[in-house]
Amino acid sequence: PLQHRLLVRAKSQQILAISREAERKGCFTLDLSGYQCAGLAPSTERSIRIHFKLKETDKARILLSNILTKNDYSASEKMFASRFVKRNRNELSGGNGQEKMDAVFNTDTDKINPELCFSDLTLHDQPQKNIELAVMEKFGKDKYRCWHIENDGILSLFGLAMWSVIFHKLPGVFINANQTGPLDLFWQDFYPQRDEQIVSCLQTLKSSRSFSSNLLEIYDVKIGIANPFASWQHFSRDGFSF
Repeated sequence: PLQHRLLVRAKSQQILAISREAERKGCFTLDLSGYQCAGLAPSTERSIRIHFKLKETDKARILLSNILTKNDYSASEKMFASRFVKRNRNELSGGNGQEKMDAVFNTDTDKINPELCFSDLTLHDQPQKNIELAVMEKFGKDKYRCWHIENDGILSLFGLAMWSVIFHKLPGVFINANQTGPLDLFWQDFYPQRDEQIVSCLQTLKSSRSFSSNLLEIYDVKIGIANPFASWQHFSRDGFSF
């Protein structure tokens, strides 16, 4: 048993690699045991595929149900399970009167964020340039200020807003001075390792007099420092004038 998160993950990755090789060689008992020990994506996905291949649909069904109903799995795992159920719904029911699985995982995103919505924009004239510039021209005539920055805008805002969380010093996540972010940035347990810091950061942003002025203060202090989300070359201070 290992206690350090980086060592635990390194061990899991090795077990996952060995299990994948065992699967390629048809050693299903070994790789199923390995996937269970690894506890790292895509272990559960691979186990489901093997059970399904071995006609062990009940075992596959249990694992699929876990992914679709529990919070321990990532969005990508849930999307895999959703697609897998849709493709194999008849086989998973087994024709034994078993209730068909719901292929859609539950999310309350739209319910708790009523401001999320779509709006349609109709351009009556054929765009002479690319569609992004045509949309900018349309809104520019309506006295809006527009920037064409793809995803850089929202990612940069996120990087600034959550700066203290991203660079919160946990044991072993920063091992050299040249890292642009923590080693565990995209690990599934990134959030639970920093839940207190995340809650505190959000509360600070909510209680500040001005969200934009709060981010401007961070911008002025941090500009030019590498951040995995902040795209300095595409995102200027002028972009905060909203």
